[in-house]
Amino acid sequence: MATEAAYEQVELLVFREAIRAASPVWLATGYNEKILYSAHALLDATGASTQQGILCRFPGVALDESLPYIGKERRIRRGLYEDNATYADRLRYWLRDHRFRGGPYALLNQLYLHYKPHGFPIDLIYASGKKYSITATNPTPVESMITWSQTGSPKWAQWTLIYYTDQFSGALTPDQIADLGAIPREWNAAHANGTIIVLPTGGELWDSPPPATWDTPLPSTWSSALGPSQIITI
Repeated sequence: MATEAAYEQVELLVFREAIRAASPVWLATGYNEKILYSAHALLDATGASTQQGILCRFPGVALDESLPYIGKERRIRRGLYEDNATYADRLRYWLRDHRFRGGPYALLNQLYLHYKPHGFPIDLIYASGKKYSITATNPTPVESMITWSQTGSPKWAQWTLIYYTDQFSGALTPDQIADLGAIPREWNAAHANGTIIVLPTGGELWDSPPPATWDTPLPSTWSSALGPSQIITI
């Protein structure tokens, strides 16, 4: 039976120490020692750099500076307010997440994480009338069926993504537009077309699904205060 002594950890020597221990006295002292030490110190530095480079391939194990490069390679965009530990944990599950890429659950989950903890309600509506909704605090989509569609005769692979938020005042900047469309572009199905609509909190579109306000009861009027602040096509 193995004993605890059999599993005793052994301290590994670095090159500069190992060469001195293995050399004869005349080579391990004086100027010879300094020459050997200097040469093998470079080997130690090379080994440490190689080790660090390998560890940097694993999120959260080595330097946090490697996270942006891992994220770019694995196509997992970092949230605007996401800390290193949370982002590293998400990067570990990139293969699992990409398995569901193109579906409503993956898209809404990535949007929730991207804007957490300053999230907002989001509706994802497909041409079939299937609607998926999340809130600012709950990333689990709630499914429902509606009769509204953004266009009169939508394509079968078309969706509308509606953001309800007061985070933006006035016209959106190019950087804001790029950020709002980044996750949908990266997690969209290859064959689908999408439209992103940014609405203020409480805003609705004309002929919105119940409870609609702008076209019922008649006569109705267009309220610019509740209208969309931006429409982005994917």
